[in-house]
Amino acid sequence: MVKAILIAAVVMLAALPYGYPSPVQAEAKTMSIQQVLHNQKRLAAANEHYMAVNSDGSVKTWGTRLKGEPSVPKNLRDVVAVASSRNAAFALKKDGTIAQWGAGASLHSSQSGTALSKIKDAVSISANLGTLFIVHRNGKISYYHHINDGGNGKLSIPAGLKNVADVSSGPYHVLALKKDGTVAAWGKNYEGMAKVPPGLNNVAAVAAGSSVSAALRKDGTAVAWGNGFPKGKIHEAPYRDIVGLSAGFSEIYLLRADGSLAVWREQTISPIAGLPKLMAISVQGDDGLLGMNLDGSVMQLDVPRQIQLPERSATGIVSLSSNYAEYAAVHQDGTVSTWSRYRASESGKIPAAATDMAAVSLSSNKHALALKRDGTVVAWGSNEQGEATVPVGLSDVMAVSAGYEYSLALRKDGTVAAWGSDKFNDVAGAAGLTDVAAIAAGTPNLALKRDGTIVAWGYGAHRFPEGIPASVAMANAGGSFSAALHEDGSITVWDDSRNIVTINDFRDREQAATSIHLGGEGELWTLLKDGSAIAFDCSTGAELQRIGKDIHLVQVSGDIGIRSNGELIPLEPYLNRR
Repeated sequence: MVKAILIAAVVMLAALPYGYPSPVQAEAKTMSIQQVLHNQKRLAAANEHYMAVNSDGSVKTWGTRLKGEPSVPKNLRDVVAVASSRNAAFALKKDGTIAQWGAGASLHSSQSGTALSKIKDAVSISANLGTLFIVHRNGKISYYHHINDGGNGKLSIPAGLKNVADVSSGPYHVLALKKDGTVAAWGKNYEGMAKVPPGLNNVAAVAAGSSVSAALRKDGTAVAWGNGFPKGKIHEAPYRDIVGLSAGFSEIYLLRADGSLAVWREQTISPIAGLPKLMAISVQGDDGLLGMNLDGSVMQLDVPRQIQLPERSATGIVSLSSNYAEYAAVHQDGTVSTWSRYRASESGKIPAAATDMAAVSLSSNKHALALKRDGTVVAWGSNEQGEATVPVGLSDVMAVSAGYEYSLALRKDGTVAAWGSDKFNDVAGAAGLTDVAAIAAGTPNLALKRDGTIVAWGYGAHRFPEGIPASVAMANAGGSFSAALHEDGSITVWDDSRNIVTINDFRDREQAATSIHLGGEGELWTLLKDGSAIAFDCSTGAELQRIGKDIHLVQVSGDIGIRSNGELIPLEPYLNRR
């Protein structure tokens, strides 16, 4: 049974009216870490001031003006990397020199470090709010400190640091990537972000945020430490195909090989749906995120809030269930995990017997059902009406569905077992049902019979629409809406007030619908044979959103979908309401 859940918003600002064809373009599926890193260095964001390198090596800036802007130095060309630092902007050129514009140095030369005019061998730069760090061709690192930003600890570069390949500077600490794949860190360590986990190696890129640090390894895995992450040990993201990363305030943005984006924070992961494929990202602190599209154009992205998934539940999922605010997932190893968006799990502790599971169902009254692969059932949580007391001897079950204070189980022989509260005939109404192919607890309960007819019982059964086509292929129920998919491709949706909406989009189409799923805010997800999906408004039948076959949804529950590869992805169709 699916209940309404608040949809997380992902807002994408319009593409900026200028483009930057990248010198290293690739299809998303073929992107490498080095390609992404090359492109990422051509982007910079700080204090709402943004920079990007054009295809001709010139520089474009926008956003908050620096002192001395909007004029970029005339004839500035051959730029390979940019960095923004409060009121100063920097550009690294192919010849190893560094151009600066905006505010000049406000510190005495004895405090400012290396004069930029003397640098002829720079290979990498990174800036925070008052300091530019420079990696030299000989593997040494220096700094240019132009504004007193209170972060003098960042200037204490470890003695003897050499063989540096790259650098990333956050507001309070700095990370240096060495040529041997190890990482050095210095600066303030109030959240542990300047203490590199022991044993970290094989690193290809680093990212220093305000209170977190991250490292991307050559095998496509990412490691994080600092605010919200375990200290003193290597802690990995759940994905194994990461090609780029950038650190914000306490969050880490992960760019995957397929061009998709995820946000990693406090041991949760938030895949971001609905964005174009990207081949580079850049963020500093809590500034806005920049993304480079596959065609080289640059977008300013705003991701105000996301559905946060536990790291363990982000991948390897075979079944998912949700109610108003809680989720339960069955993993490929047969175990079950639960989590809540707002508070501790209300369904209680998962029993030790919940192993070797095939499917799970959450009710809206704090109890859960789980179907084991051997056809038996495990229940836990609220049991005030006996809803979590599985009948003795119940076996050969092929599906379960948890209702409000009652439970349903479909046996392989087509009969239905029901237990718990019978206040609205939810239990007695299931007696005598035969030849059932699918069940859905809700208001009302629905049973799809093998001959294509639907039987409704329980609360709201009298609202079941008359004359519904007998050639039903699949049905679903939940919340205020129920829906049925017919063999001719049409879909009937009805609500508690007997309002009926018919969706005929799949009549006479080669691309047939294979299943339907009610989402979290009154939307109906229709999954198609090619792996694509379309969301419709249950009240009007209007199309809300299309998701491409590259995502390949196989199940939707509430505001989260399961992909064919077992990954979870949040869904937000009402951002696209017409």
